[in-house]
Amino acid sequence: MFFRFDATNILQQNLASVVTSISKDHLDWLPKNEQTIEKIVFEKTSSLLNSNIIVAKQNSKETIDCIKKTISHNKSIKSILTIIFLILLVKIIFFTMKINLVV
Repeated sequence: MFFRFDATNILQQNLASVVTSISKDHLDWLPKNEQTIEKIVFEKTSSLLNSNIIVAKQNSKETIDCIKKTISHNKSIKSILTIIFLILLVKIIFFTMKINLVV
């Protein structure tokens, strides 16, 4: 499902929103005349919370450009990363979260 219609949209605040690789695997959820990468990107990224947005490596420059356009008005700190940097960053975020929870 898409973020706007997913259970994750009940959160009011988070550490980060991670946008993983976007492809045409969710086309069945869209009306026939809207089955495009642009519409998938919109559905997955248009309602992200204002925190940190981490965009993982995508399959095409077109997809990355579409994501950048869709999230451009979001006030979050944005990072477009390769998968190696994404794994490291997620580990750092969750390590920091554990420290904050213990303190």
